[in-house]
Amino acid sequence: MSLTDSYRAVDVTEIVPDRLYLVGGTLPVDGRTSWTPPGVTGEQPTNVYLLRSEHDVLVDTGIAAIRGQVMAGLGELLVPDAPVRVFLTRAQLDCVGNLGAVAAVYDVLDIFTGGARNPFDQFDAATSNDPRAQGIGIARSLGNPPVEIFNTPLRILATFWGYDAKTRTAFTSDSFTHVLAGDVPNGMVLEEPGADKTTEVQVREHLFAAFWWLALADKQAIARHVRDFFATHPVDVIAPSRGCVLKGRAIIDRHVEMLLSVLEEGPVNAGYN
Repeated sequence: MSLTDSYRAVDVTEIVPDRLYLVGGTLPVDGRTSWTPPGVTGEQPTNVYLLRSEHDVLVDTGIAAIRGQVMAGLGELLVPDAPVRVFLTRAQLDCVGNLGAVAAVYDVLDIFTGGARNPFDQFDAATSNDPRAQGIGIARSLGNPPVEIFNTPLRILATFWGYDAKTRTAFTSDSFTHVLAGDVPNGMVLEEPGADKTTEVQVREHLFAAFWWLALADKQAIARHVRDFFATHPVDVIAPSRGCVLKGRAIIDRHVEMLLSVLEEGPVNAGYN
């Protein structure tokens, strides 16, 4: 069975009433993806977000393997040719895989991200893989973006977190991806503290699988960035590109502290001199 055939569609999930929605599917965790820990099984949500604004904003467009699920979900939320803007959190294919399909149905006004132009980060190549998306401008570090954009040191390639003050949502890209669908009652959003069985071991395993270099790194500066972000921004929703959404201050405070605990550990001795 191909990876595309293995995805399971999910219903449109309203995260914040009339403001924030999730579409996408769930990916089987069975060793075929590099960003999940070996030996872990289950289903991992793969997420695209629609943020209602003056012009609706898509946060990433998802991996191509869930194109059918993404487009079906967007079809329930948007009429054809509706104007949308696209925020890209990462210059990786699992964030831009459906950009052409979206541009073929909706009026993509622009694509935006953070940082300055860098010929090595591949953001400028985001529209080159599908002729339907060619010609759409990609802007960086807009003066007044619909979401605040933050450069995060917790990354592989260029990565930016987004923050929406109205919903108090942090779009954390490939961080906070450690909660699988089977770990929560509704499969997509963890919001009941009593149902939260996540352990620090699970956080560490998922974090080191996604960011292989962390085990050997001095992580103190990264921990300071994460701590400062959550100290200066009230967050009621953590919306990662993979894994379940985290909702509610009790849930978020606990998961931030587990992540910080892992990041504040010293480098692991892996036999390197």
